[in-house]
Amino acid sequence: MGTALAGLLILSVMLTGAFMFWRVDLLGNDLFGNAKKAATKLQGEQVRTILSITTAAANRNNNTLAMSVKNDGATSVGVSEFPKMDLIVIFDGAVQAPLRLSYTESSPPPAGQWTNTAISGQFESNVWNPEETLTIDATLVGTVCDKGTVTIGTPKGVYDTKPFICAGLDLYFHSETTTITPTTYYQLKNNTPADGVATTISAAFAAGVTGRVNPTSNSGKFVFPLTGITRIPAGTWNITYRAKRDITDFGGWFWFDGVPSGVPDISLASVTGGWQNIDLTSHVPTTATGAIVEIVNSGNSNHRGMVKGKEDTNTYNVPPTSPWQKIEARTHRYQIVKLDSSQDIEGFISNLAVDFHLLGYTRGSDPTFFTTPIDITPPGIDQWTSVSVAQHVDADTTGVILLVDNIADNSDDYGIAEVSCDASEAEMEDYGNGMWLVGLNEFDQFKVWLEDLSTFKLYLVGQTKGSVVYFCLDIFTADPSPLNSWQLMDADDYGIPAAANGLIFRVYNDDNPAHYKIGFRHGDNTTDNWNNDIADDSHFQGAAGLNAANQWYEYKEEEDVWVYVAAFTRLVQMDVHAEIDVRLRKADDTERVVSGKFPILDVANTSNITSDTWQTFTASFTMPEYTVENQTDYLEIDLFAQATSNISTENVSLQFRIDDPALALADQMRATEVVP
Repeated sequence: MGTALAGLLILSVMLTGAFMFWRVDLLGNDLFGNAKKAATKLQGEQVRTILSITTAAANRNNNTLAMSVKNDGATSVGVSEFPKMDLIVIFDGAVQAPLRLSYTESSPPPAGQWTNTAISGQFESNVWNPEETLTIDATLVGTVCDKGTVTIGTPKGVYDTKPFICAGLDLYFHSETTTITPTTYYQLKNNTPADGVATTISAAFAAGVTGRVNPTSNSGKFVFPLTGITRIPAGTWNITYRAKRDITDFGGWFWFDGVPSGVPDISLASVTGGWQNIDLTSHVPTTATGAIVEIVNSGNSNHRGMVKGKEDTNTYNVPPTSPWQKIEARTHRYQIVKLDSSQDIEGFISNLAVDFHLLGYTRGSDPTFFTTPIDITPPGIDQWTSVSVAQHVDADTTGVILLVDNIADNSDDYGIAEVSCDASEAEMEDYGNGMWLVGLNEFDQFKVWLEDLSTFKLYLVGQTKGSVVYFCLDIFTADPSPLNSWQLMDADDYGIPAAANGLIFRVYNDDNPAHYKIGFRHGDNTTDNWNNDIADDSHFQGAAGLNAANQWYEYKEEEDVWVYVAAFTRLVQMDVHAEIDVRLRKADDTERVVSGKFPILDVANTSNITSDTWQTFTASFTMPEYTVENQTDYLEIDLFAQATSNISTENVSLQFRIDDPALALADQMRATEVVP
């Protein structure tokens, strides 16, 4: 019995041991299987989980990083897993150390943390499903933002990496407004191109006025709220202006200097008995509006010759059988005529001894010409008669260009002058003509003396404003010394300002019956020798350009020929550029002044803006380092137009184009921080 019990106990122990061994072996096999299953599951989830960083960009002004991450896999990610995700930022530069950012639910996130801002098209709450995009906002640590790479990874070891740049502010000028009581400002919007109403604002300059002018409306002031901006780093900013003039620059009068071989000869090559085309495209720019022509009869007999605008429908009675438009032997005269859009005029000659010489041209809106000169012949004879051109000219016109045409076979007296000024009359040869420039009074009037109404026609060719300055009393000039030779004459001696570039002369021969030589040419022209005569007891107007020393050349044969300066010409020119002031504006509409930093005045100056077509200009300025004192402040940019010179008698505006969606981004007005 004892032996049997002992054997049973031994078997029991053996069975128990075998069972325990089996249990241990079974547990080991189970643990191994579970680990294998877990690894297989993890591997499967990794395969099914794919992240793609679609966008990543940092902002150096507030040390933020914004990125979009798409779930491209087949596995959902719970929002509860976000705290376990890694977000690592590595900068290219050596100044800023790598950052490992932790997750937070706070928005905006504190420094060194990131948050889930949104999940696009989210199907399930608190789940980031496949095909959905996670928007992440992060706040970086430190004060140096450089370009680099950002990496995001899940707890399962799935990750993606993408380079990023560290961008600054890119502030577009918008037409929408903001009121900082009580002032209304235009808005600056960051990274928001034109999306409103395209608007033109203008800085207007009165005639002759210089200095700084704000455009209207809202005084050309734009603001950007500094909410969320902690600092503005030191650096370069570019200002892109979209600007133009309402009136093109460099209008007025342009004179050929005759260097090196004389002024252009535009003489006709044949006699046809009618009007012939004269193409000036090789001599004048496409913007030229008028031609200044000297007509010279080099023959010993009377001939005929005249020029007119190509679009001028007046015939001036020049068929072959007509004696009109005669030039006496060895004499000369002057005309100013309109150019058509092809830079053409027309000419008529009765003999090849009649030559046409192009002394210069006009350009811009001053002077302007009438397509067909207007007959303004007044009533009344043998007396001074006021002539009004108010119905034909602009309100700011100061003078007119005339054509005086003798249509009779006898020489008769005529005179033209300002209404309130002393003047005299003298002859024009039979069937002759000539130009005359005269100033107007406040009623747009001048006065004229005509000996016989059946003798003269008076035509209104054009109007001038600031491009011609008239003298009420013509200025008598001394004789060149010696006579009978070309001599330099100095306009400084007669009070002609340096802004002048040409002179309009009145020439009178008080001898009867002698003709005498009289000639004018540009102060740099040593080649041309047109010293033809003025008829006896007659007068006419002539013209010449001035050189840089304010000089012209003159040839006079006898003292009996008197020369006066009746007017001078000049460019209609305003040197104007765009610029800005940069300020800080408080929420109570007062200015915040930061010593040595704000305001920043008179910066980002453009080059001179001369065109009346829209152009894009870029200028730069330096922004100081500034830690934002109060995020309720605004960054303010004020536009200005700065005229450094203005010799126009017209009102001129510099215009700015803002918020125009039709423009390419490169042409839209904006202020951009330049990031290295």
